[in-house]
Amino acid sequence: MRLAAEVDGGIVGYADLHDDGTAPDRRELGFLVGGPHQGRGIGTAVARAALDHGFGAMGLERIWAEAWGTNAASMRILARLMRRTGDGAAGTYLGEPARYAQFATDRTGWRRRGATSR
Repeated sequence: MRLAAEVDGGIVGYADLHDDGTAPDRRELGFLVGGPHQGRGIGTAVARAALDHGFGAMGLERIWAEAWGTNAASMRILARLMRRTGDGAAGTYLGEPARYAQFATDRTGWRRRGATSR
């Protein structure tokens, strides 16, 4: 499932909830906002909308995400919306050594956290 992010009638990014086939009530959150639109809160709004849709319309129980630890913007967004659960694989991001940071929230946690972070 992919949701488009629109500003002034143009698509500037997206959020998706990816099904890895392991559990029907669980998805991975991904999101992207194009360069000139970054830093304006759109990424947070897009990720929040995907979480609302996942726990609401889709009836999911758990949503997780990963971001390179050196991707400061994605790390801020995910830390604002989800709980950090650990570290994943190592690699490189923009030519720098990095490790994935893992985040997750469940339906109950989202309701509790979502009510205070909007």
